[in-house]
Amino acid sequence: MAASLTFRFLNGAISLLLFMTIAGCALVDEEVMLRPVSDVPPSSIGQGQRVALNVVDERSSTLIGERGPDGTADIRSVQDARRVVDDVLNQGLQNQGFVPVQPTAVEPVTLKVELRELRYDVADRLPLPEPRVNAVLKVVAQNGDRSFEQLYRAQTATESFLPPTAAEDSQLINRALSDVIDRILTDRQLLEFLAEPQTTSQGP
Repeated sequence: MAASLTFRFLNGAISLLLFMTIAGCALVDEEVMLRPVSDVPPSSIGQGQRVALNVVDERSSTLIGERGPDGTADIRSVQDARRVVDDVLNQGLQNQGFVPVQPTAVEPVTLKVELRELRYDVADRLPLPEPRVNAVLKVVAQNGDRSFEQLYRAQTATESFLPPTAAEDSQLINRALSDVIDRILTDRQLLEFLAEPQTTSQGP
């Protein structure tokens, strides 16, 4: 038993050492194409409700992550991440029966979505290093004089003996971004809040 545990530890340590050694060699900067996809089934919960959608990028840096043990290579997105999230949410809201409109429109129902984090890193774990991506979106919604706030998180990870390829990094990043967007579009409480009709006061 002890010999087995020792072997597993040594094997993991060697794997980690090889990963870090290879990762430090000939790594180049990556430009990732953001292609998040929403898999939420369509519904009519929105009932044609107009929603002023406003997506903002609240990250301190557009850098998604770094490759290599000393951060020798950067990972950045080709496109504007804010616009990508806006496009997917816009279509997703339409699929739920809402009518998204420009944030400049004067509407009683508004949905502000803040991109708080889209971060790639590598956890030095045994037996294998773990490349992972964290994605965080915050929602601030308004319906008349009522408000709704919620933080949504998603993480994707994979064990890798060798440093992931650019295509594998892209897949990991897009999975995390897709997952966190779907968490918004499947939040029944949020959707019902947005869909609730406005009440108008009746005169005497």
